[in-house]
Amino acid sequence: MTNQCGAKGHAVPCFFIAPRGAPLTRRMRFHVDGFLVLYAAGCKKSALFRCNGILYKLLGSKICTMELRYHAIVLRKKEVGETDRLYTLYTESAGKLQVVAKGVRKPEAKLAGQLETLMQGLVIVVKGRGAGKIAGAVAEKNYTHLRNDLDVLKRVLEAVAIFERLVGWEEQDEILFGLLSKYLAVANELAKEKKNEKVLLVTEGFLFQLFSHLGYGIETGACVVSGKKLILGEKHFFSPSAGGMLRGEHAHRTNGALPIRESVIKLIRLFLTNKLESLSKVTVAVEDVREARQVTTRLFQWIES
Repeated sequence: MTNQCGAKGHAVPCFFIAPRGAPLTRRMRFHVDGFLVLYAAGCKKSALFRCNGILYKLLGSKICTMELRYHAIVLRKKEVGETDRLYTLYTESAGKLQVVAKGVRKPEAKLAGQLETLMQGLVIVVKGRGAGKIAGAVAEKNYTHLRNDLDVLKRVLEAVAIFERLVGWEEQDEILFGLLSKYLAVANELAKEKKNEKVLLVTEGFLFQLFSHLGYGIETGACVVSGKKLILGEKHFFSPSAGGMLRGEHAHRTNGALPIRESVIKLIRLFLTNKLESLSKVTVAVEDVREARQVTTRLFQWIES
């Protein structure tokens, strides 16, 4: 058991950690988050202490953070045991993580309301063996308007599920976090204005940008087989295995080449070269969005195969 008290007369805020009755000599000194931590001789090899609201663990002569605070988006949740849930988060500082919330399904539990799927906010995780445990959460953005239309919600959840399937575990990527956060924000605002078709348009743009960032970009300016520019008025095809567009005479060289219209090729170029918030201002035929969705579906299936 440890005592913890502020020490007077120091130039910086100070914590003193020692067993009751321990001598005040031969202290070890650490600087943690702007605080001076003094550790007396005679203590156990490990000790817990809290500084600035964060839990730390002293192991020998090293200090480890026991509580980690993440700016996170909830990608998925799964019920485990009788009262627990397993959450998949995408965090700005650590990438995709899996953590457990104990007792979150109990009727009196307040944490569940802060951890709905698509929620973005602060999640506090206590490190331990296996998956970390959620100690607290504060929802900052709930994106409630996405839930007003079942078709919109279904498509957004499908896009987030694709994101969750493709990104690796514990791989920090601030660009990806920003892309996902921006997508949810733009889609939520469009849903608020009841522009459901625009939500579907932005969703396809998000997926094309996701694929491109992960290394699955597609060639839209020239035939990937011959290298020749695509010519207006000719038939064109899309091949995920070839990595882009094909002129008609080369479509037989790949299995499952998908016929694609010129207007959809132009739309894909817009997806890959414009910000998501700009895409919402583009006027596009519903048929083109549907065909672009066929391309993202085919490309995702190829990536997964």
